Amino acid sequence: MASIFVTTILLGANVSIVFPLSFIYRFSIQFFDASMGYESQNLMLWGCIIFTGYILISLFGLYHYSQKARLN
Repeated sequence: MASIFVTTILLGANVSIVFPLSFIYRFSIQFFDASMGYESQNLMLWGCIIFTGYILISLFGLYHYSQKARLN
């Protein structure tokens, strides 16, 4: 519950590129309302890199967890 609150508070700040849900919201909303997006292309690039990193780390973690030996 607290993470939703923090995400909502930081949604308007440029630091929102670090939070995946805030980044993807602002990234997708700019297609409908350009004033809601990020001002700088540099921020967009870094946000995409960080978001891709989150996805890759999550996928690696899921893969690693699925390869654990199971106790029977």
